[in-house]
Amino acid sequence: MAVVDPAPLSPAQRAGHACAVCEKRWPRPTERIGDLPDGAPVLACVECAGPSSQPSCQPSS
Repeated sequence: MAVVDPAPLSPAQRAGHACAVCEKRWPRPTERIGDLPDGAPVLACVECAGPSSQPSCQPSS
């Protein structure tokens, strides 16, 4: 898995409570798309992870 820089992520994204790409909180993200430097998983929603578990949607602004 790729190591993801936690700096641009919100606290909810770093904790796995929100999608790391679009920040959607419900349903909870379930697709692992990387890891934080401390080994914690970085999660995305199914729509953002896409079929290959690579982010495919745009982050919200």
